[in-house]
Amino acid sequence: MSENKRSIALVHEICPICGKPMNEQILMNTVFSKKYAKEIENMHGKTIGYSKTACENCTEYKDKVVFCIAIDENKSEPIVYLYNTHQTEEYSLNSTFDYSVKPNVMISSYILREKLNNLGINTIVETNNMKEFLVKNGYKYNMSYHASEYFARLKDSEYPSIRYLFDIHRDSLGRNSTVLEINDKKYAKVLFVVGLEHTTKDNNVGFAEKLDMETNNLLRGLSRGVSYKTGEPIHGVYNQNLFGKSVLIEVGGVDNTIEEVNNTMEILSKVIESVVKEEMNA
Repeated sequence: MSENKRSIALVHEICPICGKPMNEQILMNTVFSKKYAKEIENMHGKTIGYSKTACENCTEYKDKVVFCIAIDENKSEPIVYLYNTHQTEEYSLNSTFDYSVKPNVMISSYILREKLNNLGINTIVETNNMKEFLVKNGYKYNMSYHASEYFARLKDSEYPSIRYLFDIHRDSLGRNSTVLEINDKKYAKVLFVVGLEHTTKDNNVGFAEKLDMETNNLLRGLSRGVSYKTGEPIHGVYNQNLFGKSVLIEVGGVDNTIEEVNNTMEILSKVIESVVKEEMNA
């Protein structure tokens, strides 16, 4: 529902019962994605996208149909899902930006979402509170991946169009290991992490290696490589066995600023755009 919007359109009204053309007029209507409009159509068993009024011959039937839900043909469903298993991982407060709270990995996800959407890659961010989920269910912090798995499965149910999942983290390493400076511009280095303890690991390994290569092709030294993880129960999985292609990305470390993260997301968004469009057009 949050992806839906309001719109004003010049329409030629069609009788919702017999299909007869009626008046031309301006309507302010609710514009839904195709997916949500189809859900309503299936729910009510009626055709969607017609006038609020019936033609003269069909007026007596007007209370028995579902009226006027327009569909935005140009609106696509999200294919990228960004989330933060550890939402409270923070960056340095040494920033030119004025924040009332210390910038964290959720802000980095919002930055990446904006850049990907601007590039035409429809992207959403998980906004549910992981910590509240842990508290509510009596889980400890080391069970955070149970929380992110729960919300990821909900998103898969709501948006079956999602094909790529990125769990954005911040590394614990210091500044010497996580800062790249080129032409007087500083970036937060990235590390791609894949788990090997599940049956769908091969798709993720190839995907992470491609992201790593494209990142360093675009800006040499920005990626620290791919880290391959094994071990039970969390290491080696990281929820990368759920659906689609999934990679955990460490963006910067404890000493990186949000400006450096922003600079990195400018590059990373172009990398993801390139890899995703290449796969979708294959």
